[in-house]
Amino acid sequence: MAERLALVLATLLVLLRPAFAAGGGEFSYMTMNGVKAAAVAIQGIEPGFARYGLTLPPLQAAVESQLRQSGIEIVSYEDAVRRPDAALVQVKFRTNQSEYQFYFYNLALEVREKIPLGNAAGGFVSVLIWSDAQQGSVQPTDLPRITKVVDDVVAVFVREYQAQNAVKR
Repeated sequence: MAERLALVLATLLVLLRPAFAAGGGEFSYMTMNGVKAAAVAIQGIEPGFARYGLTLPPLQAAVESQLRQSGIEIVSYEDAVRRPDAALVQVKFRTNQSEYQFYFYNLALEVREKIPLGNAAGGFVSVLIWSDAQQGSVQPTDLPRITKVVDDVVAVFVREYQAQNAVKR
C-alpha cells in the first residue's frame, strides 16, 4: 500500500510539476497602464495590393482612429521616442501567394513600450508588452477585407488597454 501511494505521489509530482514551474501565466502585470500616446507603424502592405484596393493610408487612418477613440493620443515616431508615456503600435502584415493565386496572410499587432536605462543620454530599450495575431487566406480581390481583420485585432487591444487604464470615479 505504501509503495502504491508513493507511486501515485511521484506520478502526480511529475505530471503537475510543469504547472507549478510555469507560475500559472505570464510574468507581467498592468503592462499598458500609463501609456497615454502611441506612434503607429504599419509594415508589409505591398504596392501591388493597391490594384485590389488595399493601400496603406486608409489602413493607417483606421488604426489611428480606433486608438484615438480609445483615449490614446497619436504621435509621430519621433515624438514617441521622446515621450516617456508613449508606446509603439506595430501592425505587421506578411503574405505569401499560393500557386492558385490565393494570398495566405499573417497579421500581427505588437505594442512596444520603453524601459528607461537610466543613463545620461536618456537611453531606453523597447519591450513587447502586448501582441495578437490572425492568420488566414484571401483571394487577391478580397485583400481589402484585411482591414476588418486589423480592426478586430485592434479592438481586442483597445479592450485590454481600457481595462488597464480605466478612469476611477
